[in-house]
Amino acid sequence: MSFYKTVKQNAKRALAGGWGKAIGLMLIAALPLSLVRILEQVIRSMGGIPAYVDYRGTPGLAFDDLANVAFASVLLTLLTTLLAFIVERPLCQGIVRWYYRRTGGEQDGVDEAFHYFETAAAYGRALWLQLQICLRLFFWSVLVCTPLTGGALFLGLYSARYGALPRPAEVGVLLLALVWIVLAALLLAFVRLRYFLAPYLLAAHPEMRARTAIKQGIRYVYGYKAELFGFFLRFLHWWTPAVIAAVLTVAWPFLPFGQPFRNLTGMQLTLLTIQGGLCVYLLPYMRISFAVYARYLIQHAEEDGDGVNDPSADAEDGEANATREYESLQIPFGQAPEEAE
Repeated sequence: MSFYKTVKQNAKRALAGGWGKAIGLMLIAALPLSLVRILEQVIRSMGGIPAYVDYRGTPGLAFDDLANVAFASVLLTLLTTLLAFIVERPLCQGIVRWYYRRTGGEQDGVDEAFHYFETAAAYGRALWLQLQICLRLFFWSVLVCTPLTGGALFLGLYSARYGALPRPAEVGVLLLALVWIVLAALLLAFVRLRYFLAPYLLAAHPEMRARTAIKQGIRYVYGYKAELFGFFLRFLHWWTPAVIAAVLTVAWPFLPFGQPFRNLTGMQLTLLTIQGGLCVYLLPYMRISFAVYARYLIQHAEEDGDGVNDPSADAEDGEANATREYESLQIPFGQAPEEAE
Protein backbone atom coordinates (compact mmCIF):
# COMPACT_ATOMS: atom_id res chain seq x y z
CA MET A 1 0.00 0.00 0.00
CA SER A 2 1.32 3.46 -0.91
CA PHE A 3 2.24 5.94 1.79
CA TYR A 4 -0.62 8.27 0.81
CA LYS A 5 -3.17 5.47 1.06
CA THR A 6 -1.73 4.48 4.42
CA VAL A 7 -2.14 8.03 5.72
CA LYS A 8 -5.75 8.18 4.51
CA GLN A 9 -6.55 4.79 5.98
CA ASN A 10 -5.08 5.79 9.33
CA ALA A 11 -6.97 9.08 9.18
CA LYS A 12 -10.31 7.30 8.81
CA ARG A 13 -9.35 4.95 11.64
CA ALA A 14 -8.39 7.91 13.86
CA LEU A 15 -11.70 9.68 13.27
CA ALA A 16 -13.83 6.57 13.73
CA GLY A 17 -16.59 7.37 16.21
CA GLY A 18 -15.77 11.06 16.09
CA TRP A 19 -17.39 12.22 12.85
CA GLY A 20 -20.23 13.91 14.69
CA LYS A 21 -17.77 15.92 16.79
CA ALA A 22 -15.77 16.82 13.68
CA ILE A 23 -18.89 18.13 11.94
CA GLY A 24 -19.75 20.08 15.08
CA LEU A 25 -16.28 21.64 15.05
CA MET A 26 -16.77 22.60 11.41
CA LEU A 27 -19.94 24.47 12.33
CA ILE A 28 -18.29 26.09 15.36
CA ALA A 29 -15.40 27.31 13.19
CA ALA A 30 -17.86 29.18 10.96
CA LEU A 31 -19.60 30.93 13.86
CA PRO A 32 -17.17 33.78 14.73
CA LEU A 33 -16.98 35.24 11.23
CA SER A 34 -20.74 34.80 10.70
CA LEU A 35 -21.63 36.50 13.99
CA VAL A 36 -19.18 39.34 13.42
CA ARG A 37 -20.55 39.96 9.94
CA ILE A 38 -24.09 40.02 11.32
CA LEU A 39 -22.93 42.52 13.94
CA GLU A 40 -21.35 44.63 11.20
CA GLN A 41 -24.58 44.66 9.20
CA VAL A 42 -26.59 45.66 12.29
CA ILE A 43 -24.22 48.56 12.97
CA ARG A 44 -24.35 49.61 9.32
CA SER A 45 -28.15 49.54 9.34
CA MET A 46 -28.40 51.52 12.57
CA GLY A 47 -25.73 54.03 11.55
CA GLY A 48 -26.76 54.40 7.93
CA ILE A 49 -23.36 53.23 6.65
CA PRO A 50 -23.85 51.24 3.41
CA ALA A 51 -21.27 48.63 2.48
CA TYR A 52 -21.63 49.39 -1.23
CA VAL A 53 -22.45 52.58 -3.10
CA ASP A 54 -24.17 52.94 -6.47
CA TYR A 55 -21.72 55.46 -7.93
CA ARG A 56 -23.10 55.06 -11.46
CA GLY A 57 -26.69 55.80 -10.46
CA THR A 58 -28.18 52.51 -11.66
CA PRO A 59 -30.45 51.41 -8.80
CA GLY A 60 -31.86 48.53 -10.83
CA LEU A 61 -28.39 46.98 -11.36
CA ALA A 62 -26.42 45.86 -8.32
CA PHE A 63 -23.45 44.35 -10.13
CA ASP A 64 -21.82 47.73 -10.79
CA ASP A 65 -21.97 48.88 -7.15
CA LEU A 66 -18.57 49.56 -5.59
CA ALA A 67 -17.33 49.28 -2.03
CA ASN A 68 -17.98 52.25 0.20
CA VAL A 69 -14.60 53.88 0.84
CA ALA A 70 -15.86 56.51 3.28
CA PHE A 71 -13.83 56.72 6.50
CA ALA A 72 -16.63 55.37 8.71
CA SER A 73 -17.23 52.39 6.43
CA VAL A 74 -13.55 51.49 6.14
CA LEU A 75 -13.02 51.87 9.90
CA LEU A 76 -16.01 49.66 10.68
CA THR A 77 -14.78 46.97 8.29
CA LEU A 78 -11.29 47.05 9.81
CA LEU A 79 -12.58 46.84 13.39
CA THR A 80 -14.98 43.96 12.69
CA THR A 81 -12.28 42.11 10.74
CA LEU A 82 -9.89 42.52 13.67
CA LEU A 83 -12.55 41.25 16.05
CA ALA A 84 -13.17 38.20 13.87
CA PHE A 85 -9.42 37.53 13.66
CA ILE A 86 -8.71 37.63 17.40
CA VAL A 87 -11.58 35.20 18.03
CA GLU A 88 -11.40 32.94 15.01
CA ARG A 89 -7.63 32.34 14.81
CA PRO A 90 -7.14 30.89 18.33
CA LEU A 91 -10.31 28.86 17.77
CA CYS A 92 -8.86 27.41 14.56
CA GLN A 93 -5.64 26.61 16.43
CA GLY A 94 -7.76 24.79 19.00
CA ILE A 95 -9.40 22.77 16.23
CA VAL A 96 -5.96 21.87 14.84
CA ARG A 97 -5.03 20.69 18.33
CA TRP A 98 -8.23 18.60 18.55
CA TYR A 99 -7.42 16.79 15.29
CA TYR A 100 -3.77 16.34 16.20
CA ARG A 101 -4.61 14.83 19.58
CA ARG A 102 -7.17 12.61 17.85
CA THR A 103 -4.38 11.07 15.77
CA GLY A 104 -2.63 10.24 19.03
CA GLY A 105 -5.62 8.31 20.36
CA GLU A 106 -7.11 11.06 22.52
CA GLN A 107 -10.92 11.17 22.62
CA ASP A 108 -11.46 14.86 23.37
CA GLY A 109 -14.83 16.52 23.40
CA VAL A 110 -15.85 19.43 21.22
CA ASP A 111 -15.14 21.81 24.10
CA GLU A 112 -11.40 21.18 23.63
CA ALA A 113 -11.57 23.44 20.57
CA PHE A 114 -11.70 26.33 23.08
CA HIS A 115 -8.50 25.16 24.82
CA TYR A 116 -6.57 28.31 23.93
CA PHE A 117 -9.19 30.52 25.56
CA GLU A 118 -8.61 28.91 28.98
CA THR A 119 -5.57 31.01 29.94
CA ALA A 120 -4.15 34.31 28.77
CA ALA A 121 -0.76 32.68 28.07
CA ALA A 122 -2.24 29.96 25.87
CA TYR A 123 -4.45 32.47 24.05
CA GLY A 124 -1.55 34.85 23.43
CA ARG A 125 0.70 32.04 22.18
CA ALA A 126 -1.94 30.76 19.73
CA LEU A 127 -2.86 34.24 18.49
CA TRP A 128 0.77 35.27 18.07
CA LEU A 129 1.56 32.12 16.07
CA GLN A 130 -1.42 32.61 13.76
CA LEU A 131 -0.61 36.31 13.35
CA GLN A 132 3.00 35.58 12.41
CA ILE A 133 1.94 33.01 9.83
CA CYS A 134 -0.65 35.37 8.33
CA LEU A 135 1.84 38.24 8.15
CA ARG A 136 4.46 36.08 6.48
CA LEU A 137 1.94 34.84 3.93
CA PHE A 138 0.77 38.41 3.33
CA PHE A 139 4.28 39.70 2.62
CA TRP A 140 4.98 36.74 0.33
CA SER A 141 1.73 37.51 -1.51
CA VAL A 142 2.71 41.15 -1.91
CA LEU A 143 6.11 40.12 -3.24
CA VAL A 144 4.61 37.70 -5.76
CA CYS A 145 1.83 40.05 -6.90
CA THR A 146 4.00 43.17 -7.23
CA PRO A 147 5.20 42.42 -10.79
CA LEU A 148 1.61 41.79 -11.93
CA THR A 149 0.38 44.97 -10.26
CA GLY A 150 3.27 46.97 -11.70
CA GLY A 151 2.57 45.60 -15.16
CA ALA A 152 -1.11 46.50 -14.93
CA LEU A 153 -0.23 50.03 -13.78
CA PHE A 154 2.24 50.46 -16.63
CA LEU A 155 -0.32 49.28 -19.19
CA GLY A 156 -2.92 51.66 -17.77
CA LEU A 157 -0.56 54.63 -18.03
CA TYR A 158 0.57 53.57 -21.50
CA SER A 159 -3.01 53.23 -22.74
CA ALA A 160 -3.97 56.60 -21.28
CA ARG A 161 -1.12 58.33 -23.09
CA TYR A 162 -0.61 56.39 -26.32
CA GLY A 163 -3.85 54.45 -26.75
CA ALA A 164 -4.52 50.72 -26.73
CA LEU A 165 -1.77 48.22 -27.52
CA PRO A 166 -1.78 46.45 -30.90
CA ARG A 167 -3.88 43.29 -30.89
CA PRO A 168 -0.90 40.85 -30.97
CA ALA A 169 0.70 42.71 -28.08
CA GLU A 170 -2.53 42.53 -26.05
CA VAL A 171 -2.75 38.78 -26.59
CA GLY A 172 0.89 38.37 -25.60
CA VAL A 173 0.47 40.43 -22.44
CA LEU A 174 -2.66 38.47 -21.50
CA LEU A 175 -0.85 35.14 -21.93
CA LEU A 176 2.10 36.38 -19.86
CA ALA A 177 -0.29 37.52 -17.14
CA LEU A 178 -2.04 34.13 -17.10
CA VAL A 179 1.28 32.29 -16.89
CA TRP A 180 2.42 34.55 -14.05
CA ILE A 181 -0.85 34.01 -12.17
CA VAL A 182 -0.45 30.23 -12.40
CA LEU A 183 3.19 30.38 -11.30
CA ALA A 184 2.32 32.77 -8.47
CA ALA A 185 -0.45 30.45 -7.26
CA LEU A 186 1.95 27.49 -7.23
CA LEU A 187 4.64 29.50 -5.45
CA LEU A 188 2.21 30.70 -2.78
CA ALA A 189 0.96 27.14 -2.30
CA PHE A 190 4.51 25.97 -1.58
CA VAL A 191 5.12 28.99 0.65
CA ARG A 192 2.01 28.04 2.62
CA LEU A 193 3.42 24.53 3.03
CA ARG A 194 6.55 26.03 4.65
CA TYR A 195 4.37 26.87 7.66
CA PHE A 196 2.22 23.74 7.50
CA LEU A 197 3.70 22.13 10.63
CA ALA A 198 3.87 25.19 12.89
CA PRO A 199 0.29 24.91 14.28
CA TYR A 200 0.76 21.17 14.82
CA LEU A 201 4.04 21.76 16.66
CA LEU A 202 2.27 24.14 19.03
CA ALA A 203 -0.41 21.48 19.53
CA ALA A 204 2.27 18.87 20.26
CA HIS A 205 4.35 21.16 22.50
CA PRO A 206 2.04 23.62 24.31
CA GLU A 207 4.92 25.60 25.84
CA MET A 208 6.76 26.13 22.56
CA ARG A 209 7.21 29.74 21.48
CA ALA A 210 5.53 30.79 18.24
CA ARG A 211 8.80 31.77 16.57
CA THR A 212 10.35 28.43 17.52
CA ALA A 213 7.35 26.53 16.16
CA ILE A 214 7.65 28.32 12.83
CA LYS A 215 11.41 27.77 12.55
CA GLN A 216 11.24 24.11 13.51
CA GLY A 217 8.24 23.59 11.26
CA ILE A 218 10.18 24.95 8.29
CA ARG A 219 13.09 22.60 9.06
CA TYR A 220 10.87 19.57 9.62
CA VAL A 221 8.98 20.05 6.35
CA TYR A 222 12.19 20.45 4.35
CA GLY A 223 12.17 17.94 1.51
CA TYR A 224 8.48 17.11 1.93
CA LYS A 225 6.73 20.09 0.36
CA ALA A 226 6.35 18.35 -3.00
CA GLU A 227 4.91 15.26 -1.28
CA LEU A 228 2.53 17.41 0.78
CA PHE A 229 1.40 19.22 -2.35
CA GLY A 230 0.84 15.90 -4.08
CA PHE A 231 -1.13 14.69 -1.07
CA PHE A 232 -3.37 17.77 -1.30
CA LEU A 233 -3.96 17.14 -5.01
CA ARG A 234 -5.43 13.76 -4.11
CA PHE A 235 -8.44 15.55 -2.64
CA LEU A 236 -9.10 17.80 -5.64
CA HIS A 237 -11.64 15.50 -7.28
CA TRP A 238 -13.92 16.08 -4.29
CA TRP A 239 -14.21 19.73 -5.37
CA THR A 240 -15.47 18.95 -8.88
CA PRO A 241 -18.96 20.53 -8.42
CA ALA A 242 -17.46 23.83 -7.23
CA VAL A 243 -14.96 23.84 -10.11
CA ILE A 244 -17.74 23.22 -12.65
CA ALA A 245 -19.80 26.05 -11.11
CA ALA A 246 -16.84 28.45 -11.37
CA VAL A 247 -16.09 27.47 -14.97
CA LEU A 248 -19.74 27.90 -15.95
CA THR A 249 -19.80 31.36 -14.38
CA VAL A 250 -16.86 32.48 -16.52
CA ALA A 251 -17.78 30.67 -19.73
CA TRP A 252 -21.57 31.08 -19.68
CA PRO A 253 -21.78 34.28 -21.80
CA PHE A 254 -19.69 32.59 -24.53
CA LEU A 255 -21.72 29.38 -24.73
CA PRO A 256 -24.41 29.02 -27.43
CA PHE A 257 -26.98 28.13 -24.78
CA GLY A 258 -25.73 30.75 -22.34
CA GLN A 259 -29.04 32.56 -22.07
CA PRO A 260 -30.98 33.31 -19.98
CA PHE A 261 -28.89 33.84 -16.83
CA ARG A 262 -31.57 32.36 -14.58
CA ASN A 263 -30.58 28.93 -15.95
CA LEU A 264 -27.00 29.60 -14.81
CA THR A 265 -28.20 30.55 -11.32
CA GLY A 266 -30.18 27.33 -11.01
CA MET A 267 -27.22 25.22 -12.12
CA GLN A 268 -24.90 27.07 -9.76
CA LEU A 269 -27.21 26.54 -6.80
CA THR A 270 -27.52 22.84 -7.61
CA LEU A 271 -23.77 22.34 -7.95
CA LEU A 272 -22.96 24.36 -4.82
CA THR A 273 -25.60 22.45 -2.84
CA ILE A 274 -23.94 19.19 -3.90
CA GLN A 275 -20.55 20.64 -2.94
CA GLY A 276 -21.88 21.72 0.44
CA GLY A 277 -23.12 18.20 1.10
CA LEU A 278 -19.75 16.76 0.14
CA CYS A 279 -17.95 19.22 2.43
CA VAL A 280 -19.74 17.77 5.46
CA TYR A 281 -17.65 14.64 4.86
CA LEU A 282 -14.68 16.14 3.02
CA LEU A 283 -13.50 18.87 5.40
CA PRO A 284 -13.16 16.64 8.50
CA TYR A 285 -11.56 13.95 6.31
CA MET A 286 -8.96 16.40 4.96
CA ARG A 287 -8.23 17.84 8.40
CA ILE A 288 -7.64 14.46 10.03
CA SER A 289 -5.56 13.27 7.05
CA PHE A 290 -3.23 16.25 7.25
CA ALA A 291 -3.04 15.85 11.04
CA VAL A 292 -1.87 12.25 10.56
CA TYR A 293 0.72 13.39 8.02
CA ALA A 294 1.87 16.12 10.42
CA ARG A 295 2.29 13.60 13.25
CA TYR A 296 4.45 11.38 11.06
CA LEU A 297 6.68 14.28 10.03
CA ILE A 298 7.05 15.65 13.55
CA GLN A 299 7.81 12.31 15.17
CA HIS A 300 10.20 11.29 12.40
CA ALA A 301 12.09 14.60 12.61
CA GLU A 302 12.26 14.61 16.42
CA GLU A 303 13.54 11.05 16.52
CA ASP A 304 16.40 12.07 14.22
CA GLY A 305 17.76 13.88 17.27
CA ASP A 306 19.00 17.15 15.80
CA GLY A 307 15.60 18.43 14.69
CA VAL A 308 16.68 18.75 11.06
CA ASN A 309 15.16 16.31 8.63
CA ASP A 310 17.53 15.96 5.70
CA PRO A 311 15.47 14.42 2.90
CA SER A 312 18.53 12.67 1.46
CA ALA A 313 19.78 11.22 4.73
CA ASP A 314 17.98 7.89 4.44
CA ALA A 315 17.72 7.72 0.65
CA GLU A 316 19.48 5.07 -1.34
CA ASP A 317 20.89 5.26 -4.86
CA GLY A 318 20.56 9.02 -4.89
CA GLU A 319 16.84 9.08 -4.11
CA ALA A 320 15.89 12.13 -2.05
CA ASN A 321 12.42 11.06 -1.00
CA ALA A 322 12.36 9.95 2.60
CA THR A 323 8.67 9.04 2.50
CA ARG A 324 9.24 6.19 0.05
CA GLU A 325 10.79 3.99 2.74
CA TYR A 326 7.36 3.82 4.45
CA GLU A 327 5.21 3.08 1.42
CA SER A 328 4.69 -0.58 2.23
CA LEU A 329 3.99 -0.13 5.95
CA GLN A 330 0.66 -0.42 7.71
CA ILE A 331 1.23 2.33 10.28
CA PRO A 332 -1.24 2.62 13.16
CA PHE A 333 -2.34 6.19 13.76
CA GLY A 334 -0.42 8.01 16.47
CA GLN A 335 2.66 5.86 15.86
CA ALA A 336 5.85 7.00 14.17
CA PRO A 337 6.84 5.18 10.98
CA GLU A 338 9.93 3.59 12.57
CA GLU A 339 7.85 2.23 15.48
CA ALA A 340 5.67 0.31 13.06
CA GLU A 341 8.56 -1.75 11.71
